[in-house]
Amino acid sequence: MHGRMRRDVPAALLVGTAMLLAGCTGGPATHSRSPTPRTSATCADAVARVVDAARTVVSGYAEATTGASPSPLPSPTGAAVAPTDALSSAVSTARSIRRQAGCAHFDDDLATGLAGIPHEGTVRDAVWRRLSATLLGTVGDKAATTTLAAGQDLRDAVARAASGSTIVLPKGITNLDDTLVLLDGIAVRGAGRDASVLRSDAADAAVLIAAAGTVRFSDLSVRLVGARPASGIVAGPQASLALNRVRVSGAKAGSGGAGGAGVYVSGSDTGRVRTDTTLEVTESVLSGNGWAGLAVTGDGRVSIESATVADNTRAGIVFLDHASGSVAHSTMRGNGLGVAITGHASPALESNIVSGGSVGVQADSSAAPTIKGLRVTGTRKAALIMSGSARGWVGGVSCPGTPFGIVVAGSAAPTLESNTCPLQAGAR
Repeated sequence: MHGRMRRDVPAALLVGTAMLLAGCTGGPATHSRSPTPRTSATCADAVARVVDAARTVVSGYAEATTGASPSPLPSPTGAAVAPTDALSSAVSTARSIRRQAGCAHFDDDLATGLAGIPHEGTVRDAVWRRLSATLLGTVGDKAATTTLAAGQDLRDAVARAASGSTIVLPKGITNLDDTLVLLDGIAVRGAGRDASVLRSDAADAAVLIAAAGTVRFSDLSVRLVGARPASGIVAGPQASLALNRVRVSGAKAGSGGAGGAGVYVSGSDTGRVRTDTTLEVTESVLSGNGWAGLAVTGDGRVSIESATVADNTRAGIVFLDHASGSVAHSTMRGNGLGVAITGHASPALESNIVSGGSVGVQADSSAAPTIKGLRVTGTRKAALIMSGSARGWVGGVSCPGTPFGIVVAGSAAPTLESNTCPLQAGAR
């Protein structure tokens, strides 16, 4: 499973600052006058206060740490929240001083100061880039569509994109040597599922979504090529992710359960089934990943339509905890296990095809799936296994040529209706 991560990077942290920063840079001062040693010192002090406050905000963000137990996304530690007020105050003071004193070198001095802020780690780097772009006035004031230029760093393009913007990738390969962190709801669009490729050798994750708004990926591939454990796209409990005509492949699983998921949705473990959708996947391919094509945890809720989930080592799709949602008109092929459902998960599977692997669908613990119109072929063991205390409803399942049909074991008690796949009792 994916490495342990802290919770929620609040977009409001940067949005509130951005509102104060309007007019701080990028325009002429109200009064133009020759600088004196005193005014120069005043201007330098104002810049230093802004930079110091920004440094405190960036340093307050905790980084992801690898661990066997997954949890949601990074967040500021307690030390990072209060300093946003200090940053806002420093910016407000700097604006006032600049209007009064001119501060001819304000922009250059601010850029130099921000460049010197330590920002090691993927999350701190993303916050630093976004905060620097906002302070320097290079973030768009409204949503826009921009095309990534040859040689341009995608992380900088993301940092400068206003919420709701679209970044268009060119044909070919865009290399990511570190995790791409998205702090705002934007869209990234390629020239075709196999025409535009995000090629990543980053550890932990190729893409980390820490945005409260909706992030959309379409017509592109995310291809992991590194040797270190990593998942493809990781989204947290506040994120809403949509994948349309996307391929995610090559996620590497490590010892202790780190990495290996093509897409990993880390929901909050509220103990309840949510009604809003956290992940939409349409006409996409999740293949060749070291653990699972898709894993949904906590209260994550997904909508998977017309997808192909193939050749993933342990499982095609995994539902954990109180995960829910639907998988429809999709194909699971050659995975270790087609669909795994455990905990209190309650997904609905409708009109899907599973072929190859050991078992088509397996539900255990207190899972309660709804399975309708499933066709299973070519599995080494069974078409469907219900064990533990699993409940739910199973109807319209067919399984030509499988060694065993529907196996009900333990204290499982699903409702079975109109299945041509034979029922076989397991150990109880």
